[in-house]
Amino acid sequence: MVIVDEGRRNLAKCLRGTNARQVIVDELADMQTTVLDLTETTQTVHGEEVRGWECRECGQSCEEMYGSYEFCPHCGRKVDRCEGRTMEKEKKKAMISQPMRGKTDEEILEARDRIAAKLQAAGYEVADTVFHFTEEQMDGLGVKNPAIYYLSNSIKAMSRCDCVYFAKGWENARGCRIEHYIAAAYGMEIMYERW
Repeated sequence: MVIVDEGRRNLAKCLRGTNARQVIVDELADMQTTVLDLTETTQTVHGEEVRGWECRECGQSCEEMYGSYEFCPHCGRKVDRCEGRTMEKEKKKAMISQPMRGKTDEEILEARDRIAAKLQAAGYEVADTVFHFTEEQMDGLGVKNPAIYYLSNSIKAMSRCDCVYFAKGWENARGCRIEHYIAAAYGMEIMYERW
């Protein structure tokens, strides 16, 4: 609250000898705002509900039992709104990197389904990275090298994942090796299929 009180004192100083209405309008127009996200809800021993919030601007967390915050107690920004996050723990998202060259669609999907079942049983959500583009689609996009186009779509999918699971034989597949390099270089969690 110190930041907020300091801001009010500065506003009061500005008001002396000026058009107060115009200064207030200008101050409100320049006011920085934030959104508080609900991160958890707990009960005290006496049964009161305590909600935990996180400021989107400064990333600091705060708790409140009654009412709501008008200003973030850490950065002093005005709270524009509070939004509830789901209380269920968010699942990690995994991408499967598997060799595909020289394999039939059935072999690719069989291996993918087997690995996806293991990952889902471990609590992961599995990203869909089996793409099908027609020659007409690629021609329409001006694609000169389909292998690079497929790889670029896999990398885009990887950007939305927490980890990458490398299937047997990944080290012999050029695209998988590139995906492995990227995952390692950017500090992603990496898992390997055992032989």
